[in-house]
Amino acid sequence: MQGSLFGIQLMTAQELAAKVMHFFQKYTLTMIGSILIFAAGWLIAVFIGKMIKRMLVKRNADVTITKFLVDIIVGRIRVDGEQKDNRCA
Repeated sequence: MQGSLFGIQLMTAQELAAKVMHFFQKYTLTMIGSILIFAAGWLIAVFIGKMIKRMLVKRNADVTITKFLVDIIVGRIRVDGEQKDNRCA
């Protein structure tokens, strides 16, 4: 650390760059993995929603009820996935 300004430690550019590089080296793979898992979960929820919609349309269910049920089910899948991720952390 270089100098002090009002009791606050100032970093040199090299120290700052080293800390930034350490952060990216430590967390990049974790962030990429999290994004991939999130995207996969999102796609699975959309796929299940489309499958349920096709099933309800094939059985001549009311359009309003079909949309409502699909939105509820897909939303529930997404929320459950987020809750499970938070519990693991």
